[in-house]
Amino acid sequence: MNLTQKIPLLGNLSPQRFMKTVWQRQPRLVKQAIPNYLSAVTPAEVLKLCTRDDLESRLIIREGKRWHFESGPFSAKALKSLPAKNWTVLVQGINTVVPEAHALLGRFAFIPYARLDDVMVSLAAPGGGVGPHFDSYDVFLLQGQGRRRWKISEQADLTLREDVPLKILKKFVPTNDWVLNPGDMLYLPPQCAHDGIAVDQCLTFSIGFRAPSAIEITSAGLEYVLDEAVAGAKFSSSSKPEVLGASNTPAQLPATYIARFQSTLNQLRWSRDEASTLAGVYASTPKSHIVFDAQHAPLNAAQFKRALSTRVITLHPATIALYDEKMMYVNGEASPREDALLPLLNLRRWVAPSNLSPTVAKRIHQWFGSGWVEFS
Repeated sequence: MNLTQKIPLLGNLSPQRFMKTVWQRQPRLVKQAIPNYLSAVTPAEVLKLCTRDDLESRLIIREGKRWHFESGPFSAKALKSLPAKNWTVLVQGINTVVPEAHALLGRFAFIPYARLDDVMVSLAAPGGGVGPHFDSYDVFLLQGQGRRRWKISEQADLTLREDVPLKILKKFVPTNDWVLNPGDMLYLPPQCAHDGIAVDQCLTFSIGFRAPSAIEITSAGLEYVLDEAVAGAKFSSSSKPEVLGASNTPAQLPATYIARFQSTLNQLRWSRDEASTLAGVYASTPKSHIVFDAQHAPLNAAQFKRALSTRVITLHPATIALYDEKMMYVNGEASPREDALLPLLNLRRWVAPSNLSPTVAKRIHQWFGSGWVEFS
């Protein structure tokens, strides 16, 4: 991708210019970001996705000032009984099961994959929406079928209502009011208040980009420390005998006991390589409901290598693959970096040469057996 070339997707800004002047700074409306856009899915297909137990789905119905919220999966019968107006269903992660939605992500390859969350689709009846709210992440809202009216506010007051099952703003004072048609797109930075209401039955695709919070990073770090301790790595217990004298004040914390805590906690210092490994494993770990189908009758090493010489192999749509200076991180597993594999990770497709090194061929073969890569 040419990062300096202007593209319609970003309102004829170059990706470089967009990231420098718009990203996380201000909302941006782009008319016909994808001209004559054909939705990745139809309304009927969205309703079918709502019945799957391997996708996260939600149903939200508004009745006057009352809101009803329910998590899926849903039965086809329940979905057929929905009212004519004021409801919406949302399905997360459709990029893992809908090829067209996965292809949509390729248009946003100027943003690091480590930040990518997923593609969510919203199907709404006239009047349907989720109420005025804000997100803690960057999001592109691409209009598919139908029309949706978006009201935007850059207000500082983000207090939420306490009387509803959704995160709806207590006060919402819009400063912009736009109707999006198929192919139009709205970019919103984190904490930008917004409210989208369907003008008629419509589909909206949300391409979300998250950054881990301080709590999430800390939790991941503590889990890493525990794993290291269990594995007997540098956070293991001391083998030296404890120096502890007899005491007539047993309720008092011994100085040596406190010192043990201090010396152990002082070990919790992160080198650049450790932080990079933690970041890579964290960012490449799929969501808990993602399941890969391992090959029940995999090709042997020789058969697989012959196939690689003539066929295109791609990452499974749900596979998350990243790398740094030394390591590769695929679906939460770290391994030494192989430069020959970087085109596959960056472009998400690769025609393998016939003279693959044994190490590279073995690595791809293992991924194939786990269902992480597949032949196109």
